[in-house]
Amino acid sequence: MRVAVYYRISTKDKQSFDSQKIAVESWLSKEKITPQYVIEDKESGSTESRTGYRRLIDLSLRKKIDAVVCYKLDRFGRNARSVIKRIIEIEDMGVRFVAMETPGLNTLDYHLPFRMMFLSAFASLAEMERDALRDRVRSGLNAARRRGVKLGRPTKATTKNKKMVVELRKKNYSIRAISKQLKISPVTIQKLLKS
Repeated sequence: MRVAVYYRISTKDKQSFDSQKIAVESWLSKEKITPQYVIEDKESGSTESRTGYRRLIDLSLRKKIDAVVCYKLDRFGRNARSVIKRIIEIEDMGVRFVAMETPGLNTLDYHLPFRMMFLSAFASLAEMERDALRDRVRSGLNAARRRGVKLGRPTKATTKNKKMVVELRKKNYSIRAISKQLKISPVTIQKLLKS
């Protein structure tokens, strides 16, 4: 059986694939399956433009694989309509879909009677969870703004940096050389020189 394993994390810095990999590799070992493809994405599950996801769908639609295995349904995607549509689309091509930690979707047998009900319910829950998380983040940012917290990256257009830029420019340093030395973008350097 030709299997593609799909892993996804949302952020590049704070998460790793480790917990997903341990669980999926254990499941594959029990099923005596060696995957032909291991595909990873470090992007939000709310979009279908993920590089790995697009590759996975392409492999499925071209019948290059017999099954897709992922850790949980929300790793495949977080938009309920899109997730359901894609899973039906690949299963119509004869490609099985397994979300090993999602009840009803954790088997290679995709002819289970309540499978579609489970798929709809869990996809909707994943979407609700994404929306709730987005609302919590938005509320937290708004609360921080009300407390006077400055959000975003600190500016490099400071008086201290302006003095250093002007001094280096007087010594005939190019903007590119100044940018490299001070680790300030060329655009910011030009703004500092004009101000």
